[in-house]
Amino acid sequence: MRQQMEEFLQRPDGKLSSSAFLRLDCAFHSFIAESSGNRFARGVLLAHQRLRLSTQKDHTIADFRLRQSLNEHLGILDSLERMQLQLAADQMVLHLRRSQIRKPQTVNRGILPLARGGSL
Repeated sequence: MRQQMEEFLQRPDGKLSSSAFLRLDCAFHSFIAESSGNRFARGVLLAHQRLRLSTQKDHTIADFRLRQSLNEHLGILDSLERMQLQLAADQMVLHLRRSQIRKPQTVNRGILPLARGGSL
């Protein structure tokens, strides 16, 4: 996975495929889910990745964001390899927040968010 990400990053601007990025992105997040050690988190995250792959339209994503996201993935992998689990978790939170800011229209996929206080 690391090698595929690094090869993707070597491509020149304008030659980055959003669909190829989506496959790499989902593979990375699925890997994290599989490695989590939490069967509930694993199940939810894997289901979410399957949904993303089946419903994602061919959106054009800026080359800058594709590169930024893959560099974030590589940083998370580096931290995991060094057993810096808290750092990897913090990096993942930042990564997800950046992704959420980039495309807020897909965050809740049409589901109304819960009101503050836990009730509708």
